[in-house]
Amino acid sequence: MSEERVYHHIREGGKLTHIGCEVLPNMKPIDVVIECVRFKNQESVGGQKQDGFEAVIKGFTLPLWLNSTNKKRLRKFARQMGATLEDAEYIEKHINNLTVTLCAEECKDPTDIGQKTVGLRISPILPKQPGAKPSAKKLLDLTSANFEEWKAWLGKPTSTLAMVMDKFSVTEAALEELKKVKAE
Repeated sequence: MSEERVYHHIREGGKLTHIGCEVLPNMKPIDVVIECVRFKNQESVGGQKQDGFEAVIKGFTLPLWLNSTNKKRLRKFARQMGATLEDAEYIEKHINNLTVTLCAEECKDPTDIGQKTVGLRISPILPKQPGAKPSAKKLLDLTSANFEEWKAWLGKPTSTLAMVMDKFSVTEAALEELKKVKAE
């Protein structure tokens, strides 16, 4: 039985044109800000000339070349931010100052058919954006439809008032009632 090997590319020297996994400290994910995305004609990538997109990342001198996987993930983020499906194709219009997580993922090695390597990827999960408003909590008061259910739940020994306060914005009157349940 043949053993499948994973190769880690350590790119040093030569003329690096784009960032790779070497930007990840100890191969751990990092959050970065994509300042903009731009289209490049006949860019040299891995020794070959090709058309495509690159992401300019704040704090890095070299850009990130957007391969197919990374482009798909940025298009998904553009749609989440309100772009229509057709309009999301134009990612350079929608991706500006977007915080994303860069991580290492196992992928096919484009230079060696059938082998695996580790590539620099944009995480499919968008991290919390700086300056984003926290989601509004629902109001829990004496007239709420589920107030009695929460009151009964609070009677359990493992439940706490803090758990309810994390989930809801509780009115003073409702808070007093819930405190009575916990005191019993």
